[in-house]
Amino acid sequence: MIGCQWDNEKILETLQEKASVRVMNASALAEQMGNLKVMNVILLGAIIKSMGLQDIDWDEIIRNNVKPKFVDLNIKAMAVGMDAVN
Repeated sequence: MIGCQWDNEKILETLQEKASVRVMNASALAEQMGNLKVMNVILLGAIIKSMGLQDIDWDEIIRNNVKPKFVDLNIKAMAVGMDAVN
């Protein structure tokens, strides 16, 4: 954070004291998939699992809202995000 005198570890430590915090390297996971543009969908998958919302048909939601050529990639990215959550 600009102008902040705390380092990243101190910020994370403070957040973990006050809230439920999960840390993941979504950009590395997206890079492993070969497309950094899916990082947001990886994060969405992690949020879905963290909030216990797996019973919703997210694949169908993606199919209905994403261009057909990107559907499979986005479904896979969402699964990667879900799998990254313990």
